[in-house]
Formats: sequence, C-alpha cells, structure tokens
Amino acid sequence: MSKIKYVCKECGNEYFKWLGSCTYCKGELEEVEVIDLKNVKNRQAKRNSGYGGSEAGKLKKLSTVSIDGVLGNRIKTGIKSLDAVFGTDFQYDESEKDNDFHSGITKSSAVLISGEPGIGKSTLMLGLSNIFAQKDLKIIYISGEENEKQVALRATRMGLDKDKIYFWNETNLEIILEKLAIEKPDVIIVDSIQTIFSSEIQSIAGSVAQVRECSTSLTKFTKDNNITMFLIGHVSKDGDIAGPKLLEHVVDTILVFEGDKESDYRTLKPNKNRYGDITSIAVFKMVENGLQEVEDPSGIFLEKDELNCVGTAITATTAGKNSILLLEIQSLIAETKLPNPKRVTLGIENNRLSMILALLSQYTENKMYEYDVFINVISGFKIQETYCDVATFSSIVSSMYGNPIKKNSIMFGEIGLNGNLRLPKDYINRINVSINFGFENIFMPYIKDDTQREKLMNKYRNNENVKIIMCKDIKDLVKNIF
Repeated sequence: MSKIKYVCKECGNEYFKWLGSCTYCKGELEEVEVIDLKNVKNRQAKRNSGYGGSEAGKLKKLSTVSIDGVLGNRIKTGIKSLDAVFGTDFQYDESEKDNDFHSGITKSSAVLISGEPGIGKSTLMLGLSNIFAQKDLKIIYISGEENEKQVALRATRMGLDKDKIYFWNETNLEIILEKLAIEKPDVIIVDSIQTIFSSEIQSIAGSVAQVRECSTSLTKFTKDNNITMFLIGHVSKDGDIAGPKLLEHVVDTILVFEGDKESDYRTLKPNKNRYGDITSIAVFKMVENGLQEVEDPSGIFLEKDELNCVGTAITATTAGKNSILLLEIQSLIAETKLPNPKRVTLGIENNRLSMILALLSQYTENKMYEYDVFINVISGFKIQETYCDVATFSSIVSSMYGNPIKKNSIMFGEIGLNGNLRLPKDYINRINVSINFGFENIFMPYIKDDTQREKLMNKYRNNENVKIIMCKDIKDLVKNIF
C-alpha cells in the first residue's frame, strides 16, 4: 500500500499527518502519494537530483569556473525595453547606451511569465516566437490550453511568419522530453506549466506534486541541452503565482505581465532575475496585430481633462533605471458609522495606506477611523516604490477637505513615521520629466544640502512657468497643496 503525505499548495511544506492547513502559512493542504525512490527508474532519479544542469553535481573551485560563455551570450529581441527587462550584464558600461550587446535573454535560462487570464501572455509569447524565428532559431511552442487552429488564427491576425514556428499540442512530460531530445530546439515555450503532467506522479495536472516535478524536470533538461525555456504560469485569486513556491525558485527569471483589461496598455516587469536587476519595465500597447512597444511611456496613463479634480494627485515614479512614469492616484473618503471602516486599495500596498492614515490621524485634526477610504491608481498600474507616499497622502487630504490640489501640480517623496518627507536620489530626473509634460507646481521633500538646494532653486528662479515647492513634513505639505 502506498504512503500518503500532505503538501501545502502555497509554500510546499510537507506533512505526514492531516493538520487541516499549513502550520507555516495557513495554506490549503493537498494529498500526495509518496514515491518509493528504490522503484523509480534511474532516469527519473537522475532528473530529480537537481535542476542546475549536468555540471550541478561536480565540486569545483569558483576560480576554475569560466563565465566567458555567459557574458554577452544573450538573445536580443530588438525591443530595447524588453531586452532590458530580460537582463543586462553586470559589466555593462553606461557610456555604451547605444550598444545593446549587453542586454537580452540569457541562453539556456528558464523564464516564467505570469499574469491574469486574458491579459495577453500567449499573445506576447507568440510575438516573441516570431522574433526568434526571424533570427533562424528553432522554436517549439508547446500548448496544453489551446489547439493548433486557435494558435494559427492568432498568428494570422498578428501577421506572423507561420512557416518558421513549430506548434505542438502535448501535455505529457515524458513524451515532451523524448521529443525535445530528438528535435533539439533553441527555444521552447510551454503554455502553460499547470497543464503539463508526469505519468509517474499519481495526481492531476496543476497539482503541487505535478507542477514541482514538471518544472524541475524541464528546467534541468533544457539547461543540459542548451535550450532557452519560457514557462507561462497561472496566477491565484490573490494575484500570486499558482502552484508551489518551488516553481519560483527553479526558474532564473520571473516576469509579471500586468494591466487593466479595460485599457490598451500592458506592463512587463521582473520580480526575480538571476541575470539582471529587477528595476526595468517594458510597456506595450495592445493593437490589432498584437503588442506594440511604447518607447516613451512617461505620460501614457494620464488623462489631462481629469487632473484638477478633488481627490486626485499626480506623482512621478520610476520605471527602470532611466525611465519615469507619471501616474494618477485617486482617493475617495466617505463617513461611516461602522466600527471597522473599509480600506480598499488598488495599485498601492494596503500596509502603506494604513501607515499614511495613521499619520493623518496623528498629525492633523482628522480622525480616520470615522471614514471609509478608497484608493485607486489609474490604469491598473501597481506602485512598488515608497516615493509615491506624498501623492497618496495629498489625494486623501484633497478628498477629505473637498478641495482640488493646485492646478498643474505633481509631487513625489517618501513619508516617514515621524511625518518628515524623504527625497529620492533621482529627483532631478523626475523634475525634468514633469516639466516636459507641462506641470508647473512641483512638490518635493526639502533638500538638506545647502549647495544642492540653491543650485536647484537658481535653475528655475527666473522660470515663471515652474515653481519648486519644498516641504519638510506633512504639515508643511498640507499648508501648500491648495
């Protein structure tokens, strides 16, 4: 009789007794059969031994490991922002900005693309397939969700060269590995990893055990055979990647494809990248023939007719090393008699909002426990940094008092627990982008360095169209925004 264990769907912790839920993360437990490794084929035992490739089990000094085949060994898509998202070599010289040799997809890497259903993941990957095919790379698109006619119809709509893209409807892991060993492709796309199953695992496709086995086996095989792999992954109702946490550890890069389904714009940004940083972002516009890169995304999320409304504030946030996005934050404050007021946030961390509301209660006359608070970042963009605190705070104050913020105003900065404002390092870049889009009042934290402060003020002292307003704390901010 086979033994049974219980695996957490969220974190992957294993238990040999039913406990109802995971003791670590409170996630749901799934029943999984324990496999006796003595009865497993040598091929599978070797496959499960690791996923770093054939060299993973050898003991070496780091000084003997050559990285010559890694640096610069990238596949370029020709889309600069997308290549930057995939990664940039650490030896990249800023003086070589026109040289895209250093960015792109690292060969033999495993990339996970996640996003909500219908956001455009398959469209993105089919477009990438066409780019790879034009570079004479052999690509196999493995689909477990759509049949060949559906994919061919999308390729026709996108105007792709279908003669160079190989499509395969298959979900059995063992058959996939056997076929890949024969075909020897350069790139494979698996759509999606949750549909792939191993016949040696006694559970349904998409279960913790299946996703773990299939992802590790595919990753090890592709690294052993110098194949670049893209895995398309589902997301849970909470927006997290579906499946065990091991899936996120196995792959080299995790890219999140996001956007408001009612909007034409989509963003692609990394959550993890072993071959580059995670600060870059690529913005695309959904058009009839697929996705089109937005080369300058700075002001695409702004609606100029709505910038001077009550509860609205504009902020400048980073979108990569040298890119700035201008975003609109909207707030709605409503009185409530309920003991637990509502706190609804879209695009901003709920904990960040709680801190800002606590500051409002502490340093102003407003008691926020008497109000429901609703926050929304327009166009579905999710803010990751803390330098949008000033704009969030200002939009709440504007809604609270029923007064719009000064016309043509933009703001940025972080708020500390003492109510003081903190300045971002790239404030000059944010100011320049704001001025280019016609903003006249720029609210920012006070610059403590006398030389830098005077230099900035002198630069715009004689410019009647630009007013730099520096605030030391939130009390100073409230006095000046109206």
